[in-house]
Amino acid sequence: MELRQIQYFMEVAKREHVTEAATALHVAQSAVSRQIFNLEEELGVNLFIREGRNVKLTMIGQMFLEHMEQAMKVIDEAQREIKEYLDPMKETIRIVFPKEYILRKIIVQACEQLGFQPKVSFEGVDIDSIKGLVSAGLGITLIPEITLVDGFPRSTVKVPVIEPEVTRTVGVIIPRERKMLPTVRLFYDFLKDFFSMLDLYQR
Repeated sequence: MELRQIQYFMEVAKREHVTEAATALHVAQSAVSRQIFNLEEELGVNLFIREGRNVKLTMIGQMFLEHMEQAMKVIDEAQREIKEYLDPMKETIRIVFPKEYILRKIIVQACEQLGFQPKVSFEGVDIDSIKGLVSAGLGITLIPEITLVDGFPRSTVKVPVIEPEVTRTVGVIIPRERKMLPTVRLFYDFLKDFFSMLDLYQR
């Protein structure tokens, strides 16, 4: 079983059409058909059934596809890790943020410190949409200052919150039982150095 056979099989399964799969793969239709035939011969089963010009996965074909999708993810991840070790400066870091937007809780607590409850007209996670509502004259908003680095929306101004002091705590979670990839390690070290220097300037 060859990697090329698996790639061709998955493309045909996705498009349910051999010609369209061949076009997407930039190869001849005969090449795709031959690889699918060889794969079925090796496995001893039919992976597709023909329905007019289209093809559909058999029950065994669907099961095989699910396993191959998992296998390809493992292969892709292995290739990515190898590239990172060869040249960590060129790779991309994937950062995951929690869905819950903690800013709302911080703002409500700040208002309570001053003895009132905020009247919330709209909530959302799309900062640009929120800026647009304020620009249209539909109210004010409290957002992190970093979201304004590219400038302010039309007809708006920035007013810093002086009292009470509103801060957020940001942390980094790293794997405990798995070695960090070189790219991740570089970014982690950068964060530690950056916030250490920031802490010194703020004292």
